[in-house]
Amino acid sequence: RPLASAATQPAAVERIGRKLEILFAAARGIEFEDGMPNEFSDELVSIVQRHGPAAMEAITGLIVGEKIDPEVASEALRWLGRMKHMPTYRARLWLLEQSLGCTSAKVRDGAVVGLSALDDPHAINAFRLAIDRERCLELRKDMEQVLDQLRE
Repeated sequence: RPLASAATQPAAVERIGRKLEILFAAARGIEFEDGMPNEFSDELVSIVQRHGPAAMEAITGLIVGEKIDPEVASEALRWLGRMKHMPTYRARLWLLEQSLGCTSAKVRDGAVVGLSALDDPHAINAFRLAIDRERCLELRKDMEQVLDQLRE
């Protein structure tokens, strides 16, 4: 798990967490188009860029804790993989890897897309483990494709 820093003090994480909970709740019911930016994705990326580790700690708690709508969590994971922000890179990679084990296939799919966008070979072991336990044939095939991509 990523290390906590002064920027991830409980009060800051809690404040940013409330802001993110509102953002995630407001995004329920939005018809997301794959790869197309929207108000939700723009605000999510902005919050992560502004608040860095504290934002990632709050997002991780919401997604790994499966406290938000799977469709919205999936969209968030896609954008967390696509965004360029080195200060949160390791936390984003960790969250995406952990999300491969979420109960929702929709969330796991978002993690696969996000990890594909990151294109980091460090995720190979996470994919190997996820493929072994994946029950959804289509999702397993997607995971195998990304695993091949990461091996190249």
